[in-house]
Order: sequence, then C-alpha cells, then structure tokens
Amino acid sequence: MEFVYTLALALGCSVRQIYDLPAEEVLGWQAYYQANPFGSWRDNFHSATIAHILAMANRNPKRPAPDIKDFFYRDKTSRERDRDTATILFFDSKAK
Repeated sequence: MEFVYTLALALGCSVRQIYDLPAEEVLGWQAYYQANPFGSWRDNFHSATIAHILAMANRNPKRPAPDIKDFFYRDKTSRERDRDTATILFFDSKAK
C-alpha cells in the first residue's frame, strides 16, 4: 500500500487515480521502482551521500570517520526505536 502513495506523489495524482490505473501499468511502475527507486527515501539517500562526502573531506584525521548512516534523516519515532533496540541488544550481549 505504501507504494501506491509513493507513486501518487511522484505522478502528482490522487491515490484513487492510481487505483483506477490498469493493473499492468501499476505492475510496470512497481518493476521500474525496484530498478530505479524514487521518492523521499531516494532523496534522503542523495542528501546523506553529499553530506557524508563533505564530512569525509573536512574531517579531523585523528578522529573516527563518520558513517553515511549518521547523515540519514530519521524521525523521532525511528530514533527512539533504534535507541531501544540498541539498549536491548547491549543488555542481551551482557547476559551471555
């Protein structure tokens, strides 16, 4: 279902209009999306790549290199979920 919203946003039409498209056209768009992703995820990837390149070019060589993941936008819910998962994994590894 998320793909339908991504496609509607990319084509500048409503979700209802996407549902009215012939099935073979939607399947064609899905195949295209698998080969050439578009939308906010791709934009986030491009921005993170540029920021990572700039950070690497200007970093202090005595400090650890940043990871590209550090430059991806993540909303508050995602950050909290990642923090909770890291905490669980930390304590789980200590228990072994």
